Amino acid sequence: MDHEGLRPGDPDRIGRYVLLGRLGEGGQGTVYLGVGPDMDGPRVAVKLLRADLAADAAARSRFLREAETAMRVSTSRTARVLDADLDGRRPYIVSEYVAGPSLRARVLADGPLAGPELERVAAGMLTALAAIHRAGVVHRDVKPHNVLLAPDGPRVIDFGIAREAAAGDATVTADILGTPSYMAPERVRGEPVGPPADLWGWAATVVYAATGAAPFGEDEMHVVLTRVLTRPPDLGGLRGPLRGFAAACLDKDPARRPDAAALLARLASGRDGVTVRLGRAAAPPRGTRRRRTVLAAVAGAVAVVGAAAAFTAFPRGGGPPAPAPTAEAATAAPDAAPKRTAAPRVTPRTSTARPGRKAGVEHRGAPAAHAKKKRNHKKKGPRRR
Repeated sequence: MDHEGLRPGDPDRIGRYVLLGRLGEGGQGTVYLGVGPDMDGPRVAVKLLRADLAADAAARSRFLREAETAMRVSTSRTARVLDADLDGRRPYIVSEYVAGPSLRARVLADGPLAGPELERVAAGMLTALAAIHRAGVVHRDVKPHNVLLAPDGPRVIDFGIAREAAAGDATVTADILGTPSYMAPERVRGEPVGPPADLWGWAATVVYAATGAAPFGEDEMHVVLTRVLTRPPDLGGLRGPLRGFAAACLDKDPARRPDAAALLARLASGRDGVTVRLGRAAAPPRGTRRRRTVLAAVAGAVAVVGAAAAFTAFPRGGGPPAPAPTAEAATAAPDAAPKRTAAPRVTPRTSTARPGRKAGVEHRGAPAAHAKKKRNHKKKGPRRR
């Protein structure tokens, strides 16, 4: 993520962190690029609450909730919270610094994404959302501005207006936090908001990434919100399986949208011609190869179970059987695993093996028992006719 120099009036230091420049500014405050006092440690992102909001109890409460929410989510597809001071005069949150532009900046600078690059961003976002939802959290502000394109894959950031999945929501006139172009219709109507709202934001962001335009435009707020409530999305030049997935997630009825884990499993299955690649595979450290192999095998099994659920959310297509998920797709699946559910019942095959012997298993005592039977047969002599 590019940064600019500090402006007059910006602090030189926040807590024990030395500030090097500005990364961005939002409704809650400014995000600075910082480093530890020894100047040799990793760079960090320091988000400082705006001075005019420091005395606002509601704003401080939201800021506190952002830190707590981010710490609850465990996935490599978000920026980890490293430190925070929430009781001082100006609260701040220190997060992992993600070196890479936002998806918004990337599209504005270089144009829309396509092919494997677009698929990788879409799958990485789903991996993050699956983990966020598994933690019982709704992000509520999924948009291109909040997706950073790190070298190892996309990261979903900014939990500033995130809430627990069970929490209610206010009407848009009372709570305009969020971006209308990516806001789900249930938020606009002031209805309870759950994980399906994040899938709406995911789909709208994928459309923007592929076309350079939001599916409901970016005009004045009331115009955009009217389109969100009454008009079908403009999917533009989005092609391939992602077009169908985006259309399903932009259904105005949240009950009809697929969930993130099931959708990610569908992508990882390869059934629709999408190969999920979330990062470059690095050689594992010595002594960890066996552990990673086992994790990949377990992840593959999870992806298969999740794919079965995903197929119920989409029309069953024709074509050849789905290829096995790639190793890279399988390693991404643990973040996307849904909450534990009862394992599908498997009916064992009917075996023709004799009692006491397992089909397809070589028994060590079998040759000896067979030889003993032959010896007993010789002792008895030939049968009388």
